[in-house]
Amino acid sequence: MRADPAILYFGEGTGERGGSFAHTKNLWQEFGAERMVDTPISEQGFTAAAVGASATGARTVSDLMFADFAFETAGQIFLQAAKLRYMTSGLMSAPMVVRVGAGALRSSGPHHSGIYHPVFAHMPGLIVCVPSTPADAKGLMKTALKAGDPVIMLEPKALFASKGEVPTGEHYVPFGVARIARAGTDITIVAAGQMVQRALEAAQALAIEGIEAEVIDPRTIMPLDIDTIVASVRKTHRLLIVDEAWAMCGLGGEIAQAINELAFDELDAPPGRLHTAPTSHPFAPVLERAMLVDTARIVQGVRDVISGKPPVPDHWYTVGLKSAVPANLAPVPAKPQPATPAPTTAPAASDDEPITMPFGDLTVSEGTVVKWLKAVGDAVKEGELIAEIETDKAVVEIEAPISGTLAAIDQPVGAVVPMGGRIGGIKK
Repeated sequence: MRADPAILYFGEGTGERGGSFAHTKNLWQEFGAERMVDTPISEQGFTAAAVGASATGARTVSDLMFADFAFETAGQIFLQAAKLRYMTSGLMSAPMVVRVGAGALRSSGPHHSGIYHPVFAHMPGLIVCVPSTPADAKGLMKTALKAGDPVIMLEPKALFASKGEVPTGEHYVPFGVARIARAGTDITIVAAGQMVQRALEAAQALAIEGIEAEVIDPRTIMPLDIDTIVASVRKTHRLLIVDEAWAMCGLGGEIAQAINELAFDELDAPPGRLHTAPTSHPFAPVLERAMLVDTARIVQGVRDVISGKPPVPDHWYTVGLKSAVPANLAPVPAKPQPATPAPTTAPAASDDEPITMPFGDLTVSEGTVVKWLKAVGDAVKEGELIAEIETDKAVVEIEAPISGTLAAIDQPVGAVVPMGGRIGGIKK
């Protein structure tokens, strides 16, 4: 936006508030309300404004917050933005980005958990991106802001709090170029978005069994880099596609059939597919976990492909699921956890009332202690402010859960605390 004054940003709460996920933090303060347009709650209205502005010389971003909300403005995306170049014989186009938080996270329910990239990829004229790393999130967005056609940027909400190295300066990731996230020789796993991390975890676990899996991250669903996948299958001779979207008319079937067409003779086993179960996302955490693909299911899916009995989605049935989740999944080795910083004072006895970092925004996983307003031994009243913790989104004020005496400060100023983590204790 500093380099291109023609960029306009439309969205709900993306102005002074900095976005629901703190993803537009400080932009309103720098670029003002004329470029960071804080809109009414009308996805159809402000996406239409973004299409029109992009068609007449601006370069726009329409921030829909959740991928599910794209259907409120589907006509503007599918019938106007995607078709404008064709309808005008190339005289006009819609160089815009439709930016959305996508995918399941912490039981957000049926209206806030979808990802829908196969739906967008079905429409000619749309570019569809699903980054899986901070570096690719930057590189794909910078490329999208230079593109001549509309780009659907599906950013997995589960990865908003993830960390990784990001190149400084002009870092661009080209469309249609996959990333080999892990090299291997025994099977190719294709995964996008948050499934890339699950696939890498599965590959690590399988390596203990002597199975070396190659993990391919397409990065863009349209255009799809099928050549990199074909080259990998020619090396490994086996294929498993793992995708968070549903199976029917989906990415798994598309890639599997492409391999049948382009590299059938290279296959030592039929391709396998793992997808989210064909049902709306439940609120109940246990039910949501049952429908989603996890690391253990990928591990078992790889074993099944290698044994010649690949997993097949049960997506043809409109009522219920025909088969239960396999009960004999082998446990996956736990990921090593980072060491917890040593407290400056010894933790209080177990009879104190813990002071914890509260659970808040869906995409915030930790915060930094910036201030203690009380010292050990001070009297506190229930509801009194005793500390402040800064997250990527805001400063969280920590209140005393009970009245009593501050007995322990477990996390000093500067300590990074996970959501729900203890920072101190109060004794009555």
